[in-house]
Amino acid sequence: MQKPADKPKIIEVEEVTVEKLPISVTLTSVKLQSLRDAHVHYDGQVTKRHYEWNRAGSVVDVDILDAPILLEKRIKSQSCCNSTDTAIFQRLY
Repeated sequence: MQKPADKPKIIEVEEVTVEKLPISVTLTSVKLQSLRDAHVHYDGQVTKRHYEWNRAGSVVDVDILDAPILLEKRIKSQSCCNSTDTAIFQRLY
């Protein structure tokens, strides 16, 4: 014999509001990639930390206090007719 089918149960759902919690993120370092195919050493002007890139494409975590100075570094080259300003590092996001 078959059992009679149970009647569907009605479930009450209560709406709940969840408050967003404030999230604080502190950025202490950034990733800088060398654009020069050279072994580059640098001591941070602010933190005095030592940084080293082995070749073009190398990525190093640099303290956020030292990064702006490194990002401003340029290599100037000049030929008979023009001069160029080439960045040494770029920031990776």
